[in-house]
Amino acid sequence: QEALRAAMRGRALDALGRYFDAYADQADHTRIEQYVRLLARSPEALEGQDLVERVVALSANQTNALKVRLADVLLFESGPTEAIRYIDATKQDGQMIDGMSAIYARALLQQEDQMNALPLLREMKGQNAEYRELYFRALASIVKQDRTYKKELMEHIEDSFASGELDDVQKRDRVYVLLNLGEKATALDYTERSLQAAQGEERGKWKALYDSLVAKPVVKRRTRRQAAPRMVMKSLQERIALAKSGQYSEDKIRQTAFEALAKNRKVDAVDLFRMLASYN
Repeated sequence: QEALRAAMRGRALDALGRYFDAYADQADHTRIEQYVRLLARSPEALEGQDLVERVVALSANQTNALKVRLADVLLFESGPTEAIRYIDATKQDGQMIDGMSAIYARALLQQEDQMNALPLLREMKGQNAEYRELYFRALASIVKQDRTYKKELMEHIEDSFASGELDDVQKRDRVYVLLNLGEKATALDYTERSLQAAQGEERGKWKALYDSLVAKPVVKRRTRRQAAPRMVMKSLQERIALAKSGQYSEDKIRQTAFEALAKNRKVDAVDLFRMLASYN
């Protein structure tokens, strides 16, 4: 089957190549996007030519809107390095084309370069909830190594709770971050407020968290041979499996999909986003 798919890609590439030779700058945007997608999947068709250089040449006289779409294709099909190179190569007067910042930031996050992604996300967070969530996650990751960003993170958490746009999963994520920062009193305050507003199953989850925060610690003496208890967090692979099996809520599936995308688990991310689309 793989050989058959490769042969089909080869025929499609040949046909599209002849089309571009004939029509050059008049080429249809959809066909250019399809051609780039096929090239990314079939690097042997480049015959030694650099993929990014080929895409830059293909899009040289095309609209900025198409260039943004091609950057997104490269990020999805080839990875963050190629996407970043293409975006850098298409800058105009040293500035990114409108619409490229979001793709550039996502590429940096896939490379786990939260520090360079943060300035972009800081500018973008006012646009929509998705960018605000990416901004929060990048900032929370940076604070683990650099506490000088703690004030900015605390202010964002306060603003996000006040906005009323957070779901229960996002609220708990922020409570856990506050606990890791040693801000137990603030975490308890948000937990209590969320408990009062929650209903159904979510109320039970908040009640359990609230009880754990207000409970007095029981001090037990350990013998030398007794190891300290360890908190075991599920790996991303385990969370993806649980999400695909339907054991997660839609919000948790969405959260796991974004985590998979940030870790370059593109196939798993697409599967989860398709699951979410089927629920609508």
